[in-house]
Amino acid sequence: MAAVRFERVYKVFGSAMAVEDLSLDVPDGDFLVIVGPSGCGKTTSLRMLAGLERPSYGRIFIDSEPVNNVPAKNRDIAMVFQSYALYPHKTVRGNLDWGMRIRRESKQRIAEQVEEVAQMLGITRLLDKRPASLSGGERQRVALGRALLRDPRVFLMDEPLSNLDAALRVQMRSELIRLHSTLGTTMVYVTHDQIEAMTMGTRIAVMSDGRLQQVAPPETLYDDPVNLFVATFIGSPKMNIFDGQLSSNRSAPTIDFLGAQAPVDLRSHELVGPGDAGAKLVGVRPEDIHWNRDGTEDVRGPVVDGQVEVIEPMGSESYVTLACGDQTLVARFPARCALTRGDSVRLTIDCRQIHLFEASTGEAVLRRNSADRITAEVGSGVIDG
Repeated sequence: MAAVRFERVYKVFGSAMAVEDLSLDVPDGDFLVIVGPSGCGKTTSLRMLAGLERPSYGRIFIDSEPVNNVPAKNRDIAMVFQSYALYPHKTVRGNLDWGMRIRRESKQRIAEQVEEVAQMLGITRLLDKRPASLSGGERQRVALGRALLRDPRVFLMDEPLSNLDAALRVQMRSELIRLHSTLGTTMVYVTHDQIEAMTMGTRIAVMSDGRLQQVAPPETLYDDPVNLFVATFIGSPKMNIFDGQLSSNRSAPTIDFLGAQAPVDLRSHELVGPGDAGAKLVGVRPEDIHWNRDGTEDVRGPVVDGQVEVIEPMGSESYVTLACGDQTLVARFPARCALTRGDSVRLTIDCRQIHLFEASTGEAVLRRNSADRITAEVGSGVIDG
């Protein structure tokens, strides 16, 4: 096992900046997920760690050893690719043991290790088959098994589940979490799927346009995003964003939005940065907008009226899109809520859960006043934002 560190790393392709000033610590045994939209630099960062790309500037360390000039084959890492990259002419057994044969390990050890990993991944019955006869999920297990037999210091995974159907992705997520818990090996996992990131990572690094935006545990990213990009990228459905106006009273500030006024909760939050009165963006997650169907909803916050535009039944709940004046919002409603398009409903917004961002920069101006948040940020080894 090993710790990983990126120290002010840049990667430039011609005139395009793929990764800009990346500083990131991955502690020994961590399961770090790098997430972001296509083209944000996450795969390039992983390839630089693997030795498949060289940084234009900056240094990368594995266990305090700079590896910029170390060939990929000597970094003692294993990488699982999106495309599986299996040898089509070899059996599953041949794909699994090929690396051990190259390292000239004993036949007995090879056989024992292959059997152990095959049992762990549930592919024992497939050992004599070739990749062409396997399903996508089975091929992915073989690719994982080949990486496990490498017994590396660091596992690198580049969107390994993106080619699987929804049910298999859920199953493989659980298997990867279990493997990490069993092995305790450092894992760096790249994905564009924020649901994968939230469910798998012990910490998540969010990237956008080549820059690291925030590194934190999943709960902190969800509850306390440092800027508008993180707030809207993490969470499904994504956070509602409204135009708002912050009052000038810092001891008892209020925010006006959607034609209503709400107090800013300073018992569990604090205003940070300039925090000046004026135009702000107000963020509210769908689960913090409550259907006040009988007028007795006791959640403290402003009451607004909306008209139903779209209903998305999800089985255990429904996502409802509503028009509130000239703005649109998405709220989480009970399953089988018996609403139809055009219905008018009354909503209560939980002002204890609102988020505020600078309208000009998108930086958060309302942060949770939490020891857990402070510990997570300090422990990440990077400066958020």
